[in-house]
Amino acid sequence: MSFTTVKFYSGTFVPTNKWLKIFACYVLLPPVLSHLVYESVVGGSAEIACNFSSLHEDKVSLILWYKDNATKPIYIMDARNGIRNKPAHLPSGTLTNRSFYNVSIFPSILQVWDIKEDDHGMYKCRVDYKHEPTEYFIVFLEVIVPPRETIIMDKYGQRLKDLIGPYSEGTSLLLICEADGGKPPPALTWWKRDNLLLANYTITPQGFTRNEIVLQQLRREDLLSSLTCKASNTNLTIPISSSVIVDLYLKPLDVRITTINRPLIANRPAELVCETWGARPPAQVTWWMGTKRLTAVTDSVTADGNHTVSTVSFTAKVGDNGKNVTCRADNLLLQESAITDVRNLLVYYTPQVRMSILSQLNGNGVVEGSDVRLECLVDASPAEVDVWWRFNGSTLTPDLKSGISLDNLSLLIKNVQQHHQGKYQCMATNQEGEGRSDEKLLVVQYPPVCKDPKLKMIAVSPGSEVNVLCEVEAEPKNVEFHWILNNTLGVTSVKTATSNWTTSVTTISLLGHIDFGTLFCWAENHVGRQEIPCQYKIVPGVYAMLIEANTYNYG
Repeated sequence: MSFTTVKFYSGTFVPTNKWLKIFACYVLLPPVLSHLVYESVVGGSAEIACNFSSLHEDKVSLILWYKDNATKPIYIMDARNGIRNKPAHLPSGTLTNRSFYNVSIFPSILQVWDIKEDDHGMYKCRVDYKHEPTEYFIVFLEVIVPPRETIIMDKYGQRLKDLIGPYSEGTSLLLICEADGGKPPPALTWWKRDNLLLANYTITPQGFTRNEIVLQQLRREDLLSSLTCKASNTNLTIPISSSVIVDLYLKPLDVRITTINRPLIANRPAELVCETWGARPPAQVTWWMGTKRLTAVTDSVTADGNHTVSTVSFTAKVGDNGKNVTCRADNLLLQESAITDVRNLLVYYTPQVRMSILSQLNGNGVVEGSDVRLECLVDASPAEVDVWWRFNGSTLTPDLKSGISLDNLSLLIKNVQQHHQGKYQCMATNQEGEGRSDEKLLVVQYPPVCKDPKLKMIAVSPGSEVNVLCEVEAEPKNVEFHWILNNTLGVTSVKTATSNWTTSVTTISLLGHIDFGTLFCWAENHVGRQEIPCQYKIVPGVYAMLIEANTYNYG
């Protein structure tokens, strides 16, 4: 007993070499019992050969077909009037209206269409000859039941269809495919486009074919890719399949500040443009200056959402020079997706100028005779500046005779004197303009001196009084006065003076000629004592006319 497999597709019978050998045996050898195996699918057709010899076809009387162990034939062809003489065809049972025994071809075949699952089984062809022994041929028809559908599920058993996700870039994805139905159980395979991903499958205890695939790390190239699960248990039909399309959240690929890197001008409007690509959904773009978020921002997104152009507007300040401006692109749906581009700002501005006095100060001023250094402090961008000094509104030039020397940002005054007192100012310019410091008053402190150093003649008649005014110049002006009278009686301290800052008044009463003499006045402040006192010559009144007409200098 021998076996072979014969496959049918669209009603075509394809015999194998083994089948031909068996057929040769039937022709050349005595009648034997032989087994053939055929395949067909539910809904398809089958052609089952009955391999009786053509040498005996005119001697055939009846051809009967039986299924399995049934004793009643399912198909009868009555050829007692001859096979070529329109034999009677009598199908019965389930073969009624869907079968025909074709003896016009060799070998003759029982054609069955609209195959049912119940058609599966053993078929026996019995050939009765008029004068020869009856022949039997046994064949098997395997009816394949294709799977009804494939079902794709996630790890929770939820059915997935069409577009699935979105999933986060970089995460793993488990997909489960099961075949519904199918006999024998179908093979399940996973495909990405035309590439086979996984062919391993198992049979569950419930009899379902199952194939699980894990995509370990979803990548950008997986976006909108189609994953297909195919089920097939025969090559007679096209495999059934289900597909899903993977949607992803994607991180931005790049971010770049595209504005040409050039200096900004302080207190003028400025714009920076930043572009980012690759995020899905479109990236959120934020701008930062240091840790402060900039809010005057407009964004433009392309129709496909892949490209975002962001523009930030601001007014550059002097203090922004050297600060970092950051453009940040971020997919808020993904952790750790932010990328940045940083621009270091170069802001041009006019010089910001301050001035300081570095000498040792005595209260609010400097002591006459000391050295004074004035420093010009300049903050400018560009840093290349020209610096000059002004004194009481006029440009100051070096003058070694008067002790003034200039060294770019420094002004040195040696052996400072009263004429150096006044308002000083530092000036600086760069390509953006001119800056100037506040004016600073340099106060020179010195001990008191007479406002008028000449000796003064005061004519007084005996028995009368006279007020004598003493006036000095000093810095600071808070001074203390002293008076003495030098006459024939000797040197007498005058205690009756009244003082107000740099002036003092004393009253002299003359009792006789012995009171005439010289009156001395001097003052002192915290810098020092007046070196040369102010002098007043007290003379008798008879000289008054002469004093008024002449200008004697007794100094």
